[in-house]
Amino acid sequence: MKFKKILTAGLLILSASAFSQTVSIGPKLGATLTNFGGVKNTSYKPGITAGAFLIYSRREHTGFGLELLYSGEGSNH
Repeated sequence: MKFKKILTAGLLILSASAFSQTVSIGPKLGATLTNFGGVKNTSYKPGITAGAFLIYSRREHTGFGLELLYSGEGSNH
């Protein structure tokens, strides 16, 4: 039941963006290198940053944005 509501809301947002120039939705991807600062003999650990964004704007230079991101952290030691 909850899944159907989430799916319906997602489809409504996608259909609104298809007919409107004021909503933008998209993915975000990136890479990270992390380590523990101040600790000897640690190496960098590669990771990913992934998420999505939603931007709503009524005017050309003004709007509201929302982002949801995951960023891998940590270090090899």
